[in-house]
Amino acid sequence: MTSRVSIRPARPDDARIAASLIRLTMGKSADLFADVESGWTSEKLISTLFACSSGRFSYQVGTMIEVDNSAIGLLMSYPASKMIVLDLITGRNLLSILGIRAMIHFTKRMSPMMNVHEVERGEYYISNVSVLPDFQGNGYGTRLLTFAEGQARKSNLKKCSLIVDEHNDGAIRLYQRLGYKIVFSGKLNGESGYHRMVKELA
Repeated sequence: MTSRVSIRPARPDDARIAASLIRLTMGKSADLFADVESGWTSEKLISTLFACSSGRFSYQVGTMIEVDNSAIGLLMSYPASKMIVLDLITGRNLLSILGIRAMIHFTKRMSPMMNVHEVERGEYYISNVSVLPDFQGNGYGTRLLTFAEGQARKSNLKKCSLIVDEHNDGAIRLYQRLGYKIVFSGKLNGESGYHRMVKELA
C-alpha cells in the first residue's frame, strides 16, 4: 500500500514535534537554549517559541511534511529581507517568556552564534530542514527543499541559501546533489565549523 504524503503550513499544535525536528538540525547548538537555573530545556523553549505568532522559530515560517497524516518533517524558511524583523520579534518573545535575568544569560550563551554569516540580500533562506530518523533516506528532505525553492520563486528570488555543520556529510551531499554550492566556510567561537551553501534557481 502506497503511503500518502502531503505538505502543509505548520500550526501551533505542531510545536512538540517541531521542537524535536528543529533540535535535530541544530545538533549541540540546541543546548544553548537550555537554562538549568530557570528550568527551561532546549525543546521546551523551542516549542514555546514555535507556538508564538511570529519570529524565526514561529510556526508561521514553518512547513510540515506528513506521511499518512503524521508529521515526519519540517521546513523553516523565509526571504532574507524578513530576517531582521523576525530576529527582533524573536528577541521580544524570548524576553516575554524568560524574563530579564534569564534573557541576559540566554544572550551570553548565544553570543558565539551571533557572528554566523547566514544569508545575504536577495536570497530565500532555509533556516531549518529536518526529517525524523526513521523516515530519512526516502526523499522527504528533497521534497521540502523543492518546496522551499518554489516559495523562493513566488517571492521573485533567484537564490536559496542555508548553513550546515561542516561534519554533517550526509546533508552536505544531499545539498550538493540538489545544486547547492559552498560559498563560505566559518567557525563558531573558533571551534566547530559550518558551511554557507547557495543554489542559483533557474
